[in-house]
Amino acid sequence: MSYQRRGNLSKVILGVLLVSLLVFGMGLSVWAAKPFEGITLVVSRWAGDPFESATRVLADRFEEETGCKIIIDAVPWENLREKQIFEMASGTGAYDILYIHPFWYAEMVNAGFLLELDDYLTEEEKGLYVSSLLDACRVDGRLYGIPDWIATIILAYRTDLLEEAGLDVPESWEDVLEVAKHFTGDGNYGIALPAKRTGALADIFSTLLPGAGAWYLDETGKPNINTPEAIETAAFVAEMLKYAPPGVLNFHWDEAGNAAMQGKVALMVAQSVNSSWLNDPNRSTTAGKWGFTSFKYNGKPTGLVQNYAWSVASDTQHPEAAVAFIKWLSETEQQRYLAEATGTAGAMYSFYEDEELISSMPFLTAMLEAFTNAMPQPSWPQWAEMQETLELSLQNIYLGNEEPAEAMQKLQAVMEELF
Repeated sequence: MSYQRRGNLSKVILGVLLVSLLVFGMGLSVWAAKPFEGITLVVSRWAGDPFESATRVLADRFEEETGCKIIIDAVPWENLREKQIFEMASGTGAYDILYIHPFWYAEMVNAGFLLELDDYLTEEEKGLYVSSLLDACRVDGRLYGIPDWIATIILAYRTDLLEEAGLDVPESWEDVLEVAKHFTGDGNYGIALPAKRTGALADIFSTLLPGAGAWYLDETGKPNINTPEAIETAAFVAEMLKYAPPGVLNFHWDEAGNAAMQGKVALMVAQSVNSSWLNDPNRSTTAGKWGFTSFKYNGKPTGLVQNYAWSVASDTQHPEAAVAFIKWLSETEQQRYLAEATGTAGAMYSFYEDEELISSMPFLTAMLEAFTNAMPQPSWPQWAEMQETLELSLQNIYLGNEEPAEAMQKLQAVMEELF
C-alpha cells in the first residue's frame, strides 16, 4: 500500500467523520408478510460479549420481522478462521453467513467459499457505505462482503491519575513510556495491552508503524520492513510490555480491558470497540475517569483502519434470505443499536449524521485524530504467515530473547519469500 493510497484513504475517512459528504439514509425494510418463514440460517461469528449478545438480539428481531430463524455458532476469536475454513472445505453446508476479517477475503475467495454479492446490491445501496470499507470487501474488483463496523487502535488514559501526578496526556511514544513507568510499582501497572498471539499485537505494531514513517511494503510493492523506523517501532511495542500486568502475553482485548476497568493500570491500548466499556458504570469500577487520544509520534497522530464484514457462504441453500439479513443489519436502526451496545462506529455514511449518538461516544474524537495518518489493516493473503512471525518476535524482544533489529531482519526475509 503506497503512501499516496494512505493519504487518499485518510481523506475519505476524515470526510466521513466530519460529515462533510452527501449522506444517504438506508430506509427500513418493508417485508411482505414474512417472506422467509420456515427458513433457518446458520451464522458463524466470534464468541464474546457485547458483540455476540448484540448479534443474538438482532437475530431474534429479524426472525420476528421475516420468519427466518437465525442460529449463531459463536467460536473464540483465535479459532474462528480455522473453524470457518474447515467447515467450508468439508462441503457440509454448515454455514450460510460468515463474519470475516478483511485479510481473510483473498484466501476464502480463492478457495471458492464466498458468494459474490455484486448482483445482490444496487449501485445506490453500494453508495450508502463508506467506499474504502466496501472496497476492503472486494477481491479482484468483485464484492464478497458487506462492512459491519469501523474501528482503530487508540490510547485510553486515566484522567484523574494523570491530573493528580501532574502529567500531561501523552503526545509522543516517549510520553507514553514516561507515564507507564511512573505508575508501575506497588502492585499497580502502567499500561494494559493485548500481547497474546491472536492478531492484536500485530495490529498495534501496524497502528504505530505509519507514525514512524514506515510500512511493510515500499511504493513498488516490495517488502521494506527492515528499516530503522520499523526497528524503532518494534522496540517501543516491547518496551510498553514491560509496564503491563503479569500474564500480559496471554492478554487479548478482553483481558486488557478487564485490567483497565478494575483500576489496575493508568493507560490502555484500546480499540474504539472496547473504549466504551471503560466508562460504563455497569462494567467498570473506573467509569467516568477515562479520556482518549490517538497514538502520536512526536505529536503526529497515527492509526490503523480496521473493519469487519458479513459474507454469504457460496454453498448456502438460501442466498436471498442470507443477503437480506446482512443488508438488514446495515440499516440505520440496527446500526444505532450496535453502536450503543458495542461502542462500534457504523460503516455507512448515515451513521455520522446522528449527532446525539456521536456525542455519546467520546472516543470518536481520538479515532478522527488517528485517521489523519492511517493505513488500512493489512489484507494480503500472505498476512497470516507474516503476522505469526511478527508477533512471536515482538514477544521474544520483550522476553529478551531477540533484538529489534534481528526481528525486522527475520520478518523481511519471510516477506521476501512470500511476495
